[in-house]
Amino acid sequence: MINKYDLVNDDEILKEYKKEMIIEIIDFLKKNKIGKKITKNLIEKNIFVISAATHFGIDKWLDNILNLLDGTNTQEVYNLENIKYPYKKFEKRDMITEITEKEID
Repeated sequence: MINKYDLVNDDEILKEYKKEMIIEIIDFLKKNKIGKKITKNLIEKNIFVISAATHFGIDKWLDNILNLLDGTNTQEVYNLENIKYPYKKFEKRDMITEITEKEID
């Protein structure tokens, strides 16, 4: 899910963000040896662009979740609890609250 569509209403930026997001998801799945049945196409079909503020895309996203849950075998869900996710410490970044010439360059 990609949130904040109301702030980044640009198709080219979204296209690039989706591309990078798919790469990150595939890398995570490979590194952790999970999701062998998950393809790039499946990931692309299940990326939704939404805006929590304006509710853009929420209905489409929820409809998809209901369809996925309806067709999900409960055994598949219970197997997820055995996956250990590595803890990754993220570096602290300063939040940009005002765009200056420095950020534009």
